[in-house]
Amino acid sequence: MAHIPVIKEAMAKKRLKPLENFNFLANLPVVEVVLGEFSSAASSYPIFFVEREGSYTPVALLSLINDQNMFVEADGRWSGYYLPAAFRRFPFTIGPAMIDGKEVPALLVDEVMLSDSEGELLYGEEGANEAETPIGRTMRLITETDRHHAATRALVAELAAAGLIRNSDLQVQLTGQKHNITGLFGIDEKKLAELPDDQFLKLRHSGALSLAHIQLQSVGQVQRLVLRHNVREAVKRGEKPQALLD
Repeated sequence: MAHIPVIKEAMAKKRLKPLENFNFLANLPVVEVVLGEFSSAASSYPIFFVEREGSYTPVALLSLINDQNMFVEADGRWSGYYLPAAFRRFPFTIGPAMIDGKEVPALLVDEVMLSDSEGELLYGEEGANEAETPIGRTMRLITETDRHHAATRALVAELAAAGLIRNSDLQVQLTGQKHNITGLFGIDEKKLAELPDDQFLKLRHSGALSLAHIQLQSVGQVQRLVLRHNVREAVKRGEKPQALLD
């Protein structure tokens, strides 16, 4: 995918082609999630933390093996109930671009998604409400997600400082074989229950406690992910997956 900077003067007449499939996500096993979508993401996917640059980042597991996304079907459909914010911004992203001879952060778009005749005008028809154009909607989503990123980092740092994040590696049965999934961290439920009252109240008031409870509840989605994997593999082998569901 070649991303180019979005410049209104050059793209005023460009259109954004409809997204036809999610095949570009087919090999992505995890996605970062942020505070504003925690509850929605946890209703579909298990959430864990991974270590990145000396801190913990919450991610939703989309698969239990590398290079696979269990929610992208063979025909490219997304079969999850919730589409994470990181995916909803496609085909846009923020990255460095050379503008007026200087490298600056800019809104970028995947060039293959642009058209002169197909889809919605990037900046809308003349007189359109800019906030409801593809560019306006994207900038609103990016701004909101960035704000939630900052809040998420702060709350996760509080949980880590309270000693509530521990190693949570998994061992699961995939098509009859044991698989170990390492590098995952989660909330230590025992330590959470033993928190002194003053620490407990501090975490409750900041919102970190809610985040901890959602993470713990989401772990139940691991077994659904195991089932999804095993059913898909059974279908590939020409077996009836119903036996796995009984």
